[in-house]
Amino acid sequence: MNTALFSYKVDALKPGGLLSGKPELFKKLEERDVTPLVTLNGESAFSGDAVEVNKLITDSTVRSIGKESLQEVGIIVNRLDRSVKMDEMPTPWQDSMPPIMNENALRSLVFRKHRVQNEVLKPLGLGMPTRLIDSYLDIDAFLQEHPDSFYIVKPTSGTFSKGVKRVAASEVADYISENQGFGKLIIQPAYDFSLPFPDTVKPYDASSAEDFAALNNDRSMTKELRMYGFYSPEVTATFPVARAMKDGVDNWFFVDPDSLPPELEINVKKVMGRAAQLTGSRAIYAAYDVAYGNRENTDPEYQTVELNGRMPYLLGYDKHPGIADILRTHLANQIQQVTHLKNGKIQE
Repeated sequence: MNTALFSYKVDALKPGGLLSGKPELFKKLEERDVTPLVTLNGESAFSGDAVEVNKLITDSTVRSIGKESLQEVGIIVNRLDRSVKMDEMPTPWQDSMPPIMNENALRSLVFRKHRVQNEVLKPLGLGMPTRLIDSYLDIDAFLQEHPDSFYIVKPTSGTFSKGVKRVAASEVADYISENQGFGKLIIQPAYDFSLPFPDTVKPYDASSAEDFAALNNDRSMTKELRMYGFYSPEVTATFPVARAMKDGVDNWFFVDPDSLPPELEINVKKVMGRAAQLTGSRAIYAAYDVAYGNRENTDPEYQTVELNGRMPYLLGYDKHPGIADILRTHLANQIQQVTHLKNGKIQE
């Protein structure tokens, strides 16, 4: 059970995307006695107790090499950009499904921000005040509990910052009503996340210092730490990067992990562990996004923004070769650990 299937819904890979650097990752897996293979065309690649597989040639090209048996598969890395359609999988696969990185139950959880807040973050004492708005009573209650001049209203199932709106307190009810947002929109207090990170946070290396200074101090951009997390039942590895965002564009810059407060790494592990417990996940690759800022008349602090566990972008070699390689090392280690699982337990 040492095969890792990278399963795509398309009939051909495209360059770049959310997981570039596949040749480097696949080499690391082979060095760890894991056979990385690619499947195309979604669930139709699976038949009986086998699956049609391809060998990776370049980041965007593959060569068909026949079939691989269910018994050899230790993990399915879900690159479908959606949940696996279990009812379309052959019965042998349904009965003996290997671990799936970012299981359907996890994707369903993180697709709904209010569920993450209520079921994962709040029990851990993390996350900013958040409420799914089902009625005008919900709006009134939230504004009374968390009085402020402005609020953030956004889709509970939104991505890429689409539909995120800063709304004055007096206009919240009208905005939600006009946008037919009951049951679809969440509300949060409006934090100013354009502040620079504290002076204790340092650039990753000398080559990162200039971009770090320019982006970190640009008050026209919102900033956050993307805490990558790689969960398996054996261990959870983490690594941080930073990004400054404006007009839907991400500008990446790089921080020294040792200069961050230790509790941020601890929180990543707590959050991913709880998400795994709730969803029965044996492998989670996610991004725990944290910002630094304040509300009116409050001191700045770190705040959880969200847990992105659908399939977040893995920083590419074009952004920072050294960090990209570290991230793929963590991912390769995680996949190796999970291929040693059998029925959810570590094999001796």
